[in-house]
Amino acid sequence: MNQTNKKDQCRQITRMARLVRASDDDRSFDLIFWRKVGSEGKFEAAWQMVSEVNSIKGKDIGESRLQRSVQSIQRLRR
Repeated sequence: MNQTNKKDQCRQITRMARLVRASDDDRSFDLIFWRKVGSEGKFEAAWQMVSEVNSIKGKDIGESRLQRSVQSIQRLRR
């Protein structure tokens, strides 16, 4: 079994729905959803959005990289 099949088997689908008026939306539903999805689900959703943007722009997904703009981190002396 390859890595992709293992990932697909472990992935849980989270489905939630609620209908509200825009003026009544307090975002509590969003907070509950993302809390339920967890860190791995958030990262997967973000990566899916990056993949979709690259697809729309005609870029190869292999070109996607995390931004590396931090040059150094220094601890403050107290």
